[in-house]
Amino acid sequence: MVTTRIAEQNWPRYFDANAPLFRGRPSSIEVIAPDLGAQRVADGVVLLGISYDPRERQLDVLLEVLDHRIEKPQELHVARAPDGVVTIETIDGDGRKTILRIGTHAVPHR
Repeated sequence: MVTTRIAEQNWPRYFDANAPLFRGRPSSIEVIAPDLGAQRVADGVVLLGISYDPRERQLDVLLEVLDHRIEKPQELHVARAPDGVVTIETIDGDGRKTILRIGTHAVPHR
């Protein structure tokens, strides 16, 4: 697995280009915070979209059952596993790490 750090000025372009490829895939979100430990936010939920707003400095992950917002991310790393799973990790200004795992196959529309 190769992990790449993406520079902040490239985040909007990265998500604009890749969000359609991720749409419809099963995804999970885990947040690891110094004050809370590891917390699973979602597991196996269909991803509807991802976007980054540079003016507000927020990353929005839209899932079928919830929206997850990451305020003022400081770092963004992307890894692709040999089986096609994509992992996006962010670290925000408070030291919280958010891990978004995106599965390989789109979920059939219900």
